[in-house]
Amino acid sequence: MNFKLLFPTYRTRYRFVLESLQEITRGVPCGKMLNVGSGEGDIDSALSAFTKQLSSCDINEDDVAHARSVNGGIAHLSYSVENAEALRFGSDSFDVVTCLEVIEHVSDSAKVISEIARVLKPGGHAIITVPSAQFPVTYDPINRALASFGTHVSVGAYGYGHSWLVEDEQIEAWFSSANLRVEKKDHLSKALASAAECYWPAIFQKAFKPNAGNVAGGVKRTGIRGSAGDPPMLGLVDALIAADRALFSSSKRAVGLAYVVTKDS
Repeated sequence: MNFKLLFPTYRTRYRFVLESLQEITRGVPCGKMLNVGSGEGDIDSALSAFTKQLSSCDINEDDVAHARSVNGGIAHLSYSVENAEALRFGSDSFDVVTCLEVIEHVSDSAKVISEIARVLKPGGHAIITVPSAQFPVTYDPINRALASFGTHVSVGAYGYGHSWLVEDEQIEAWFSSANLRVEKKDHLSKALASAAECYWPAIFQKAFKPNAGNVAGGVKRTGIRGSAGDPPMLGLVDALIAADRALFSSSKRAVGLAYVVTKDS
């Protein structure tokens, strides 16, 4: 089972992606979709329902191998090892591209955005999510306090291999430079939902995830890996998410930023 769905921040991001795909496809699977930075393939099964052909890739070979084994029964899903800064796919190849929690892990984030724009067909859509620099104090009080001194420690918001976090203006400038127009934007997981994850998920990942830093050539070790299927108690998580949205609907303080962008002709 994909127990990450029990984490409110992950579940909120997951729901944003699937709801956005429903809006984009309007019930008709698109021709070709690319998932850049698939990790262990947690979301690929869900993505595959919205396309006739899903290509999923990651720079970490072990993660790709695990994703292939978990989702091997999906005939129209293929995997490859790719560098997001230099994708080997042709230009104007995909109707939809997803890139979830990736650009904060690479050396040249603007180049990844440019590559997404290159492989996307004119008029095509990309769904991109990133960790927000403007996270709630309930999520990571230590780094919220340290931010005023221009420093951070590798816990909380910086505990997933994140060496930096993303500002709205910064990523939106990269979109504009790559000829990508923002169609939809959301601030995901506010003060209540994030409080439920204050520090412990990042610590758990660092202790048990085989590639805790989410990097190429990550440390090879035995760990806990996810699999397909929904865990129990999702209703409780969704209720927490609904309360979070109701209470903090106007707040820009959020764990994540989520975008749907379109490539102009």
